[in-house]
Amino acid sequence: IYDRHMAYSTITSLDTDAALQKSRDLRARLLSTSSDTYVTGPAGSGDGERVVVLGGTGYIGRALVPELARRGYRPVVLARDASVKDDAEFADAEVVAGDPTRAEDVANAVAMAPTAVVISLLSGRRPNDAEECRLVDYDAVVNGIKAAVAHDVQQFIQISDFGAYRPELIPQVYKLQVEGELMGRHHGDLDWTIIRPTA
Repeated sequence: IYDRHMAYSTITSLDTDAALQKSRDLRARLLSTSSDTYVTGPAGSGDGERVVVLGGTGYIGRALVPELARRGYRPVVLARDASVKDDAEFADAEVVAGDPTRAEDVANAVAMAPTAVVISLLSGRRPNDAEECRLVDYDAVVNGIKAAVAHDVQQFIQISDFGAYRPELIPQVYKLQVEGELMGRHHGDLDWTIIRPTA
């Protein structure tokens, strides 16, 4: 039996300091152990491989691009506004002016030099705008896939959405479609990775 008064008193009586300390202790223990299964810190290193990042000027991209450079990869950001090259996050990245919704801009960014990986972080900003969602969450991502296939890229990484399991928003439907086309190799033979982060 659920008693909302009892639940309230239980929740409010928790010792938050003890809970925070327990969390800190667990994190410290995780970071002090090594594991082949769970990675708890920076891992992997590049050898100057070129990585084209679509959507690299967004929230995740501004963290990913400097991390790629720090790990020895050569990040390339396709940006509508080339002046982002002056931003600190892109100090060690090549910034190519272009729009991911234009296939020729994406192909140009990938073709400029041998590219090992294309990562798509693309996501429309207005989830209720059907046209923007189609352009960004589908067309632009497919532009990246096609450019990767055409230029012998080793891997395409699609950052999708956990909601694609049960799509309710327009972008989630397009992300699910992209996933299916990657899995079915509809645009050509290409190794891929799909990541479905939570919000």
